[in-house]
Amino acid sequence: MKTYNKIESIGEFIELYYFIMNNDILSLTINQKLNFIPTSLSISKIDNIIIISSKDGSIYLYDFQLNLIKLIPNVIINGIINSIEMINQSIIIIYFNFNQLNIFDISNEKSLESLPFKDITDYNILSNDGKLVISTKNLIILYQFELIKFNGLEMIKQFKFNDKIIQFKYLENYNQILLNYNNSSIIQLFDIDTNQLIKLNSFQSNRLSIFNRNKNNLELLTLKDKLIISKNTNVLIYQLNQYDKFDGKLFKFYQLDIIPQFWTNLLQFFIIIVSNSNIYIKNIDDFINLQTIPISNKILMIDSIDNEFILTIDEDNIISKYSLSNIDDIIEQISQNQSLEKSINFLENLDMNNSEYFLKLRDLKIQFGKQLFYKENYKQSIEIFIKFIASPFQIINLYSDLYIKGETNKEPSDDIDKQSLLFLTQFLIDIRRIFNKLLKSLDNKIPYLNNGVITIDLFTESGKYSIDDVRIKIDTTLFRIYSIINLGLIGSLVRLNNYCDSNTVIQILRNKQLYSELVDFYFQKSNHNKALDLLIDLKDDHNLIKYLQRLNNDNLQLILKYSTNLILKDQNNAIKIFIDSPFADNFKKITVLEFFIELDNDYLQMIYLEYIIKELNDKSLYFNNKLLDIYFKFWNESNRKSEEYYDKITRFLTTGSIDLKSNLSKYFTNPQTSQEFRLKLIILQRLSNHNQVLKILIDNLKDSKNAINYIKLLYEIEDNETASKNLIILIKLLLSHNDKSSILKILTQLSLNHKLSNIRLPITEILNELVTPRSSLISSFKIYELESIIIRIIRSQRKTANLLNLTQIISSLKQIKTEETLLSLKSYKNEIVNNYSKCDVCGLYLSNNSVLSRFPNGEIVHFGCAKTYNDHLKNTLNFPKLKSIKLKDL
Repeated sequence: MKTYNKIESIGEFIELYYFIMNNDILSLTINQKLNFIPTSLSISKIDNIIIISSKDGSIYLYDFQLNLIKLIPNVIINGIINSIEMINQSIIIIYFNFNQLNIFDISNEKSLESLPFKDITDYNILSNDGKLVISTKNLIILYQFELIKFNGLEMIKQFKFNDKIIQFKYLENYNQILLNYNNSSIIQLFDIDTNQLIKLNSFQSNRLSIFNRNKNNLELLTLKDKLIISKNTNVLIYQLNQYDKFDGKLFKFYQLDIIPQFWTNLLQFFIIIVSNSNIYIKNIDDFINLQTIPISNKILMIDSIDNEFILTIDEDNIISKYSLSNIDDIIEQISQNQSLEKSINFLENLDMNNSEYFLKLRDLKIQFGKQLFYKENYKQSIEIFIKFIASPFQIINLYSDLYIKGETNKEPSDDIDKQSLLFLTQFLIDIRRIFNKLLKSLDNKIPYLNNGVITIDLFTESGKYSIDDVRIKIDTTLFRIYSIINLGLIGSLVRLNNYCDSNTVIQILRNKQLYSELVDFYFQKSNHNKALDLLIDLKDDHNLIKYLQRLNNDNLQLILKYSTNLILKDQNNAIKIFIDSPFADNFKKITVLEFFIELDNDYLQMIYLEYIIKELNDKSLYFNNKLLDIYFKFWNESNRKSEEYYDKITRFLTTGSIDLKSNLSKYFTNPQTSQEFRLKLIILQRLSNHNQVLKILIDNLKDSKNAINYIKLLYEIEDNETASKNLIILIKLLLSHNDKSSILKILTQLSLNHKLSNIRLPITEILNELVTPRSSLISSFKIYELESIIIRIIRSQRKTANLLNLTQIISSLKQIKTEETLLSLKSYKNEIVNNYSKCDVCGLYLSNNSVLSRFPNGEIVHFGCAKTYNDHLKNTLNFPKLKSIKLKDL
């Protein structure tokens, strides 16, 4: 039973009651008596006001709490206002006495426009399109007006029909009009675009239509997807399609046990039917009664604003406001009177696109999903749980078997439907993906269905569980299901980053002897000691090596510990672990090398040092010197000096990052063999100790050929002075061995080598060494032996000098030419070519049709003569020829 508090009368109110709402769908919240006789009632959704007209032609404006805002007296002096409708924030349309329509501005209380009609039967206002539709007798007239600033009505269309129209409904989205004629038993649908009339299916039976002729008008009610037509106790429902035109096909038919006086709707879900004694709230889908509100007086007027309330005025001039309860109470009422599905249907029809709506709908959907689950409709229930992000704890707990819930000492019972476990797997995989995505988002929120938002609270049940609890629950349950339905799926879970409960996984895998999966699980959990011990117990060296290859430098000590026995069995295992590993390049090199030193294995030291120096390009002196020491050790220990290690030492001495001086003194203080001398030569050459290189080549190795090549190399890589100095040293060494042929050979090669055309040989010093005897043991050269070589050398050097001078002259000329060109471009002026102009090359006239070429000096010639003129310019440069010389000319 309702209770209420009475407040003393104020203003225009005779009595005012504010009622305390209960959990009904509609509750009476305000009930008051007006001190005037009302003639029309309208609720404006534009600026949230209530408009009531009085019998004396005045208009009263109220807010939604029925507080008087404004009174506009005597809007109509002679006549009764039958209807009022707002078209914008200040303009209302009034029609009265069914013979005149008035556009009235309530802000300045002035009439803007008045249209006289003989008989207005009905009208519709299309606020979204700015249209006014009026029916009068057998006409439908369409007017257009500006919504923002009213500047008058403009008639745009007019349609004439055979019978008088007493009622119509303009279907705005379809550009169609429902027509109720005065003398017809049918409703017709008129299509404005095609000018066609369609007869609506009305379930005629025994030649008696439910729309039989009588004085009662039809009630026409349009919702977002339905059209409802009622007459007497008959109700027809037609389905409207958002994209297709209304085709007039009947959807449902209902027979009421009352005769409605008024109809309206709320929330696009409830039908409000008013009879002489009650207000009924019915479900729009099946017309099941949800609430009945008794009334004491006959209701004369009714209007509603969707999602909020309805207003009624009865014959005793009492205005009543019936407000909607909150959504939770309405859902509870629907669920109690009908079903959970109806509550869901109610929420899905609401235009509540916010997170609160999503949460309410989610709760109902999950409840419904549980009902389906208990009916063993696993597929549909899991689809609902996934779509509406059910808490994994709620869904997992639906499975009664203790094996799934976490009792590891239990085996799955026979009553578990493995098919249902497959659907649970699908749920957990999807929820796992969404949860991980949520954790990676910036604010831990993801937009979801109908402007809903997924938050962590949906998974943790508002903080009841932690994030890790959710992860452990999902992954451990997935693991348990895999162990029941398909053991082959376990590997895909334990090899990934997972949050499975370790004790559960280890126990199950050991019981099922799934050792490979257990090793992978240990690895994922970084429990490497247990994994390696397990592989040792299994005597699985192959997988033990593979496991060690998966470890990085952070676990290097562990790798060293478990690789020792493997290397003692086969030293090639060290290569697999420390070189073939994908993490080998990041190992701490000194630690690995010291490990091999402790094993006293020179071979592994050499292999590892070659790897880090050649493959990883390590330049440290320590590693390079260490590798050189091992090479020398193996070379010296071989029965005969091994060519393999000699080649290794040669290549390493040539390019290795070694300490040259220390290794020179360490290994080559007193070389004995030619191999040792040649190795020493490599270091001396890298130290640029050229005289020692030449001395060893001539004195120790008797290798004048390489000595000559070495001098030629010096002329290429060193400056002329250094190379010439060492040439004299070589000549002296060759003279000391009385090797005239080698001296002549080197002088000849140096004079004929085009690569060395720019060198300047020290001729005077060479002659001093060769012609003047230095010792009785050295036979000096005769002039005739050297004449041709010396002349060739002098000529070559003279030619080089002239070419150098010539190059300088040409460079200067090019610079002058460039400057002249630039100067000519700066002083460029138009050249006038007329019929009297001639070409300087061929002497012919330059006609208007000639193709011409202009030179920087200003000359203009025929295009075909340009090459000849260009050659003429080049010939202006004359250079002297080289003069032949003889030795006597010096």
